[in-house]
Amino acid sequence: DESISLLKKVINGLNIYLPTDKEATKKTTKLASACSNYIGYCKDRGMNFDDISTLKYLVSGYRLDYDLSDYEINSIHKIFETYENDLKKSNAFDFGDLLVWPYKYLTDPAHKNVLEAYQRRFVHILVDEFQDTNQVQYDLVILLSEKNNLFVVGDPDQTIYTWRGADIGIILNFDQVFEGCKTISLEQNYRSSGNILRI
Repeated sequence: DESISLLKKVINGLNIYLPTDKEATKKTTKLASACSNYIGYCKDRGMNFDDISTLKYLVSGYRLDYDLSDYEINSIHKIFETYENDLKKSNAFDFGDLLVWPYKYLTDPAHKNVLEAYQRRFVHILVDEFQDTNQVQYDLVILLSEKNNLFVVGDPDQTIYTWRGADIGIILNFDQVFEGCKTISLEQNYRSSGNILRI
């Protein structure tokens, strides 16, 4: 809610819509929602504004999902930039930043000692619900589990977080990335009743 509120403030501050436009409030709400989803889309893939120089990452679905005009589409880049600057001024992170910035920090050669300290600290890493991992989460896990001390649990048939950038290819290709890993299939269901299992 705070993120959407800040985006509305940014849109109003940039005068995207004329004050005389009777639909301005409704359009601002719609554009703020589209921007929020776009920013989340980028950050779920490990990108913040500094990584994006054009709108090439803007998927065509945004135009359709939000019925945005060319003018609104072309405004998103400036809104994103201003939003990020306002976050910095407030010493604030949004949800996506909680993954993007630690990853950027740990991959910075200037902080190699910090990364190595965390790699030593986590002797074993277990990730549950691995089918719902997005790119930046995966990159962080790989970074921290440099010594192949990784155990993941997941079911590709239960992916539900694609709207938050979950990439089913991450779990499907796991054994190719980690050659020699052991896969244990849990095919016996002890949780569901017989009626459910027969469906």
